[in-house]
Amino acid sequence: MSDMVPANQRNIGYSVQSVLINIGAVVGSLLPFLLTNIIGLDNTAQKGEVAQSVVWAFYIGATVLLGSVLWTVFRTKEYAPKDYYAYKGLDPEASNIEKKAKQTLGEKLSNFVYLIKHMPDTMRGLAVVQFFSWFALFIMWVYTTTAVTQHIWGVELKWYDPEYLASVNNVLPQHVVDAKGAAGDWVGILFAAYSLFAAIFSIFLARLADKFGRKLVYACSLFLGGVSYISFTAFNDLTPTYVDLYFTAVTVPAGAVWLILPMIGVGIAWAAILAMPYAMLAGSLPADKTGVYMGIFNFTIAMPQIISALTAGLIVKYVFANEASYIIMVAGACMLLAGVAVFFVKEHVQATKLD
Repeated sequence: MSDMVPANQRNIGYSVQSVLINIGAVVGSLLPFLLTNIIGLDNTAQKGEVAQSVVWAFYIGATVLLGSVLWTVFRTKEYAPKDYYAYKGLDPEASNIEKKAKQTLGEKLSNFVYLIKHMPDTMRGLAVVQFFSWFALFIMWVYTTTAVTQHIWGVELKWYDPEYLASVNNVLPQHVVDAKGAAGDWVGILFAAYSLFAAIFSIFLARLADKFGRKLVYACSLFLGGVSYISFTAFNDLTPTYVDLYFTAVTVPAGAVWLILPMIGVGIAWAAILAMPYAMLAGSLPADKTGVYMGIFNFTIAMPQIISALTAGLIVKYVFANEASYIIMVAGACMLLAGVAVFFVKEHVQATKLD
């Protein structure tokens, strides 16, 4: 996007990208539910097994992913090198000399470390925002199903205690299996909902960013997402409620239906996370180092998720006694911290200047 789109179109460019991502996410999130309630695949499984609906959702997702990558590779037309250098204001001869120069592994590592040490201030500030926001997102993706199963479907915490499970030979009673399957299907609906709200918000995101500034829109979106996470525990009505989804109908606890509301805030935050950091970053990067810095910036997505994977489970087990709804609140606090960190990002002047 930063290679192909001029500065005055970056807001709209990344917003369109966010729309497309979330349209796919809506379909992907709904797949297990559709495969269960329309096709009739089983959505339950004992410990150590994977439900048929989930298996086939992954098969379909993998096929779509492969097709999308192949389409992009063969159909995307990039600038010819000569045109690209002119577009970016680079000296083609100097760039070719640099590319042809052979470097030892030590020199390459030294250059890499140098780039990290001298990264633009905008990128350094966004790295802090990315850490807190992606730490929170990973928690949501991993623990929402468990939190909803416990908090809304009323499954007792003992069924998440490894010692207790070992005492019953890891055999779950049928009502627990059914509750986990139903809750998992409904979480698919919730994830589809936040992706749908994100796609809708992405349509207006560029205009809002142009009018109010990227930092304010980004920060407010993250604040709304954080408050939405924290509000999860407010919805605990277990009253069975009939829900007509047009393509099928289900009966779920009322609290599960009300969880659609915080998904609005989560979707708004997600749309901003997909678009705003890159739109803010692109204008601050040296034209001849955009690729490597964009690659380094992906570390700020992967690293917080790795840290979350290593720590969140321990927090749930030893701090919250396996009650997953509390770790969702931790995610909310992290998202609020990410919103605060946005205001400390030093945005490059060219990133907001209209050509």
